[in-house]
Amino acid sequence: MIILMLIYTGIRVSELCDIRLSNIDFLTSYLKIYGRGKTEGIH
Repeated sequence: MIILMLIYTGIRVSELCDIRLSNIDFLTSYLKIYGRGKTEGIH
């Protein structure tokens, strides 16, 4: 599951490690990611 998330979303390992449940919207299937420099991205 973790490998698939890395492949399908293109996020970095460090971004994946920082994901919190509050960053996941299960109703719309969106994942809010905070990258380098605390930039925000939605996958």
